[in-house]
Amino acid sequence: MMRKMVVCSVSLVLFFVFCSVSEAASLKSQIIGKWMGVSAMDIEFLKDGTVIMGSMVGDYKFIGDNQLRLDFKTDAKVFEVSIDKEGGLNLKDTFGKSSRYLREKAYKAYIEALIKAFEEKFKARFQFFNLTVLDKELKLMWTRDATMTRSKNWNEAITLINQLNEQKYAGYNDWRLPSKEELKSLMDYANDLKDMDFYLRNYFFGVAFRNVQISSYWSSTPTEGGAWVVYVWGNGRKGDAVQSHFKSVDNYVWPVRSNSTPSSQELQYKDADPQKLKTFITDQWKLIIQIPPPKRDWRELVTL
Repeated sequence: MMRKMVVCSVSLVLFFVFCSVSEAASLKSQIIGKWMGVSAMDIEFLKDGTVIMGSMVGDYKFIGDNQLRLDFKTDAKVFEVSIDKEGGLNLKDTFGKSSRYLREKAYKAYIEALIKAFEEKFKARFQFFNLTVLDKELKLMWTRDATMTRSKNWNEAITLINQLNEQKYAGYNDWRLPSKEELKSLMDYANDLKDMDFYLRNYFFGVAFRNVQISSYWSSTPTEGGAWVVYVWGNGRKGDAVQSHFKSVDNYVWPVRSNSTPSSQELQYKDADPQKLKTFITDQWKLIIQIPPPKRDWRELVTL
């Protein structure tokens, strides 16, 4: 009886060891190939132990059942690796930050679903013309170009607004500086898009609108000795990236008007869109940063 119990115990231990080894071996084989990053750089694992992440090429190896070490020329990182029930690859670094990756087919499905959700949210509020953007929710009209000139002090900003009205920019003569709350509304909306996907905010401030600066913009809301400015691309949540500036300080100007009725000039460009959202997201890294074709062997980089 004792011998049978010992044999069973040993068999049970060997079974769990075998399962653990099989699971680790399965994980090693499952990560092979190219993965599309969800708000992250694409990554590719080759059978020879080479890893390609964006423009970086290095080596990878498992240092535990689910611990993966990536070695690049100037950096080395360890990740906890797992495959979720949807077939996605998850890499969690030592700080607890996770990045998710999908195979090409699953990534395309993710993008299609993201675009559908974005368009429903986007078109419900905004309508884009050639020179202006209509905010149907707040009944405001913005200039589509958020950097019509260099940054200006308060008096220069007011002069610019007056010039736009004299010129009847886009067919209107009632342009003004936005209030603090009106500017904050754009930042809040953009941060909501960022929660959906990081690159949606880039699309909103880089393609839908044009030339939005990572800087501060004048508002018409006064403070003691100055006026409020809003950091439209700030890291603040729900529009809290605001400061009071003296009127001698230079800030950017983003004109707005309260009448939301499009002019006949703008109606000629109804729903004009210079670039499809799908193209923007799928080519996100090419559009945001220029990535050179990677070398297949990281050792070649040493001679550069």
